[in-house]
Amino acid sequence: MSEQRQTAIAECMEDIRNIEATQGVTRSGVEAIEDRLLALTAQRDLFPLEDFPPPSADEPSKSRLYRIAQDDDDRFVLYANASRGVGFEPVHNGPPPGPWSSASMGRN
Repeated sequence: MSEQRQTAIAECMEDIRNIEATQGVTRSGVEAIEDRLLALTAQRDLFPLEDFPPPSADEPSKSRLYRIAQDDDDRFVLYANASRGVGFEPVHNGPPPGPWSSASMGRN
C-alpha cells in the first residue's frame, strides 16, 4: 500500500474515532463520519483501479469489498467497495460487532 494512502486512511480512521467519541452515534455524528469518508474517497489517486479492481464482466458479482483498515478490537473497520457501476453504499453500522463504516468507490 502506498505510504500516502496508508497515511490518509490512518488519519481518516482517527477522525472517525474522534467524531464518534465527541458526537456519539447520533445523526450529526454519522453525517460527520459520512462527510469524512467522502473526503477520503474523493482522493481518487490514492485508490487506483490497479489496486482495487472491480470484478470482471464475466464474474457474477458486480462489486468487491476490500478491507483497508481495521482497529485491533474490531470497533471500526473500513472497507472500500469497487464496483462495475452499481449503486452507492452509504455509511452504515454493520451487524454487531461488525464494521462501523464503509466507503464506496464505484467506477464505470
